[in-house]
Amino acid sequence: MAMVHTTYPQCLSLVEADTAEVEVQQALEDGANTLYFSHHFNYTDVPPSIAALREQLEVLHIDNNYPFTAISPRVTALTNLRWLNASYCSLRSVDSSISRLSKLERLTLNNNLLTWLPLDVWQLKALEELHLDNNQLNVLPGGLLFLPRLRVLTLENNPLYTPEEVHGAAAATYIPAQRSVDCSACCIRSRNYKVFVTFHTIVGHRDVPFVHFVCSDECAVHVRTRLEAYDRAHLNQQ
Repeated sequence: MAMVHTTYPQCLSLVEADTAEVEVQQALEDGANTLYFSHHFNYTDVPPSIAALREQLEVLHIDNNYPFTAISPRVTALTNLRWLNASYCSLRSVDSSISRLSKLERLTLNNNLLTWLPLDVWQLKALEELHLDNNQLNVLPGGLLFLPRLRVLTLENNPLYTPEEVHGAAAATYIPAQRSVDCSACCIRSRNYKVFVTFHTIVGHRDVPFVHFVCSDECAVHVRTRLEAYDRAHLNQQ
């Protein structure tokens, strides 16, 4: 496996920035499919030139970059990625365009500041591993329940809601308001939605809270029926 490791000193000059472009060009010429862009303290995102590696890059490590507060479209444009490691940063958000990473098998987001995952993660049908330890998550997107290949999910040290905490409370009172959402049933985008939270077993974790958005009562019934079928199929994990 061809590998490229880029490092940048704390004081960047134009010459050093040009060197970064040369390294990306070298990776392109070498056909490198793995890139390490870790332990940088002067970048808030990957360099624009990384777009040149879109066709060949399969593994990207952007871990231990403390100024990184989001996974940006520059990263999610790398549509051949199979593993994205963004652990030990300061991530507060993941761009919804992560849904473009249809080949992604492993997503490592542990040790960040995430309070919310994009609802679009349901489109990551190839995902096998999702690492979320040590974040600030209260609830997970309902679409995670139906990822067909997911076999590893780590959730340690997140303030996930418990059934007792939310019992009797309307989900709209504790779930962040959304400008618009894709209905969990019909996938139609709507600004007028209803939201509810359910608890399920997933990959050995019990009573994990999941949030669902629907555009109508009919869609709510459809989603709840699907969730009941999910629970029946996973009784052996209870």
